[in-house]
Amino acid sequence: MRPSPLFRAHRLEAALGTPAKIYYKYEGVSPAGSHKVNTSVAQAYYNAEAGIKRIATETGAGQWGCSMALAGQMFGLEVRVYMVKGATGRSPTAAP
Repeated sequence: MRPSPLFRAHRLEAALGTPAKIYYKYEGVSPAGSHKVNTSVAQAYYNAEAGIKRIATETGAGQWGCSMALAGQMFGLEVRVYMVKGATGRSPTAAP
């Protein structure tokens, strides 16, 4: 999911009246919708290299679970994601 594209925030610069150049990263290009894939890919890779076939993880709002599921798929790992009960209904990404 790297490199994430950088965009210049021209209107924010103008609104602030600053001579500084302000940039932001757009993480929406990631299929999981967050930067968490950067960490999950490394974890899946090292687990696959170690001969691990299955991974279990937990997620709150769902971003980490989606990221780990994506990374596991990339390396042929079975991934089981558990969501804490209190997180359901709290986030638009959380499954009911």
